[in-house]
Amino acid sequence: MLKPSEVIPGPKGLVGGAPPQSNGVMLLLAGTGVTRNVRTLTLDSGSLGRVWPVSSSAVAIAQSNPDLVAVGLATTNTGAVEFARAASRRTVVATVPLGAPVRSVTAGADGTTFYALNGNTESTTVSVVNSRNHTVVANVPVPLGALAATPSANESSIYVLEPDGKVSEIQVATGKVLSAFDIGSDAMSLALGPNGTTLYVLRDPGAISEVGVVNLTTESVERTLPAPLRCVAIELSPDGTSLYDIVGAAAYGNVQIYRLTATKS
Repeated sequence: MLKPSEVIPGPKGLVGGAPPQSNGVMLLLAGTGVTRNVRTLTLDSGSLGRVWPVSSSAVAIAQSNPDLVAVGLATTNTGAVEFARAASRRTVVATVPLGAPVRSVTAGADGTTFYALNGNTESTTVSVVNSRNHTVVANVPVPLGALAATPSANESSIYVLEPDGKVSEIQVATGKVLSAFDIGSDAMSLALGPNGTTLYVLRDPGAISEVGVVNLTTESVERTLPAPLRCVAIELSPDGTSLYDIVGAAAYGNVQIYRLTATKS
């Protein structure tokens, strides 16, 4: 069985994290109660850095380069994406309001576009947000209750995770469902491999967590990888050779690193 090559202690109450950046730093979103903050994690040393306070409604974080950060907010009825520059002591430079509470935020490969899944009991949407002019350039309707979303490698479509374990690929320009396939129940989080043909899906059926490795060519789960209990999100290294499992509970938090090269991923 594949085991983590490293377990790095993190802050308590981890909610999620952004993909590791070229400078070797990973941002972690954590907090309990009404307090939320972002911590920097230097992966080589395993050391936690400065604390960046964020809104108590922060639920998701994404990063497109070492300096550009997006935080997804979710209040009872509304949502927003806050953009900040890491180099300027995490100062918020813009807030883009959305029509519903945010559930996930993902950065596109172009480095400027972010995809914010937001929804309520009546509708669910992926808002395509331009980080340069801080505007919503498109709203793509997706299945009601969708849990997570991530863009394809060329950003022409979005992979959307539904509560029943179905993944739908939806075209951004038209909102058309291009395909839909099952990956198993109790899924929570998505991460797209850098080759654009492999999708990693965090599943938590209860007794044990796991990550399904989906071949997007065949639209099937080729194999499963182990995941720790209380894993709340997954991220990939830029080259796709390492999987980062983010583990969060009220009393502890950590990041567990799995080397995928050992499994010929």
